[in-house]
Amino acid sequence: MIKAVVFDMDGVLFDTERLARESLVEAIKASGLPIPMELTYRILGMNAAAVRQAFMETMGPDFEYDKFMSFSHGYHVRAIEREGIPEKPGLHEVLEYLKANGYPIALATSTNRDGARRNLERTGVLGYFDHLVCGDMIEHSKPDPEIYLKAAALLETRPEECLAVEDSPNGIRSAFAGGLKTVMIPDLIPLSDELRPMLFSVEDSLLGLIRLLEQDKKQ
Repeated sequence: MIKAVVFDMDGVLFDTERLARESLVEAIKASGLPIPMELTYRILGMNAAAVRQAFMETMGPDFEYDKFMSFSHGYHVRAIEREGIPEKPGLHEVLEYLKANGYPIALATSTNRDGARRNLERTGVLGYFDHLVCGDMIEHSKPDPEIYLKAAALLETRPEECLAVEDSPNGIRSAFAGGLKTVMIPDLIPLSDELRPMLFSVEDSLLGLIRLLEQDKKQ
């Protein structure tokens, strides 16, 4: 039986994964550097340290990572100013359902604490979360299971009794390796044959979680 729910943030609660990737693409175009576009997908779900490592391994030790990322960050900030924090459909409805039905809720995001809290506060949903586990609070980035195991421990719930809600392959691998029941809501990367065996369910939107949990109650 499912007793708690753990959410990824970017690409699950907010459409910020798209904004982050678009910002990287704009920075790549502006820099003129031979950065493979494939890298912008491969890093989805990773924390800042893992993203840095991926760029340096791909581009070599002379790559000016901090300078490049400052360009990307500028594009991202302007997009947020222009669009606000774009919410995924069903965000408030599903969080309200979980609270009304007594499910403890945690966040397991690769975004750092300040950025995660800022996004949650700006969209009025911070108060729904019992615990936040962020990218700068763990040693090993997704796809390592550390972040999900830490979230389950804070919720005082066995991993197999937690529902993990993810969109990226790295996040799915992380939650699955931690033993959580993993739901994919596809965002930038579609469901693949590799990911399918790791998944408890695939849903079109956050609203699908309500149906899933109602079914679980009847079992």
